[in-house]
Amino acid sequence: MKRTTLWMMFTLALCGLGLSSCTSVAKGVAESFTNNLIVEDRYRMILDGLQVTLLITLCAVLLGTVLGGLVCWMRMSKRTWLQQVAKVYILP
Repeated sequence: MKRTTLWMMFTLALCGLGLSSCTSVAKGVAESFTNNLIVEDRYRMILDGLQVTLLITLCAVLLGTVLGGLVCWMRMSKRTWLQQVAKVYILP
């Protein structure tokens, strides 16, 4: 079964009882989906955006873990000035 047909069936299922008004909408959505993502290869732009998003997420997780570990180490330190800096950062 072609992707367009599957997409039209999905859209029709979402429309529910108003099938007469939804058929033209379903055809338009299916055609737009096919033209934009499949024919014009715009799915590659989406995958590139996903790659950037995952890279930013990984960097944020690593930075947050390092910063959290540093603040934890400062808070548990026996040096009072490090504890004070950590307390200011954490703010009780």
